[in-house]
Amino acid sequence: MGESIEGEFSATALTATIGDDAELIASVAGAFLHVRDDLRARLKGAVAVADADAVTHAAHELKGMAGMIGASRLAQAAKALEMAGRAGDRAALTDTERLARLEVEWDRVARVLQSLLPSG
Repeated sequence: MGESIEGEFSATALTATIGDDAELIASVAGAFLHVRDDLRARLKGAVAVADADAVTHAAHELKGMAGMIGASRLAQAAKALEMAGRAGDRAALTDTERLARLEVEWDRVARVLQSLLPSG
């Protein structure tokens, strides 16, 4: 499995976090990808209307999932959004650039996970 830039999520980061059991990796990757669209829609919707509670809950869920698989950059981005929600920081909640950066990282993590799923 390939090397990665410091802090960047990779297959190596995932195996360091959960082990190298191919079945477990496929299960974790599949579960993460399965909830991705729903969670993303909830997060984007909450940001769009600056719903601090909904942002907090969705970002907290994403932070936990990202942490579980070793995606530290994604977990940190989600944590920042979660903290903005907890603080009721409307400017941070509606910062579309912040959300866009989070989504770029989220997409990158998803591509790595997709590559770990068995073909078929």
